[in-house]
Amino acid sequence: MTEFVGHRDRVLGAAVAAARGLVVSCSSDRSVRVWRLDNGAPVASLIGHTPMRTLRLSPDHGIVSVCDASGWVHLLRLL
Repeated sequence: MTEFVGHRDRVLGAAVAAARGLVVSCSSDRSVRVWRLDNGAPVASLIGHTPMRTLRLSPDHGIVSVCDASGWVHLLRLL
């Protein structure tokens, strides 16, 4: 089993972009994090101003939409 370590509060959403070999998650700690699926290595992180509440992947897994507690929607491109 692979562990994805980095959030400091509850994880509220997660998705696997298998075609890209990535896992994306969002948390009450105000962060969105991206890891490699195969070994759990961190790839990227984004720290917002409010907790990140939920996320969804686009059908091609190339874009992540993340909703935060203030009502903003953030779009992140996965490379």
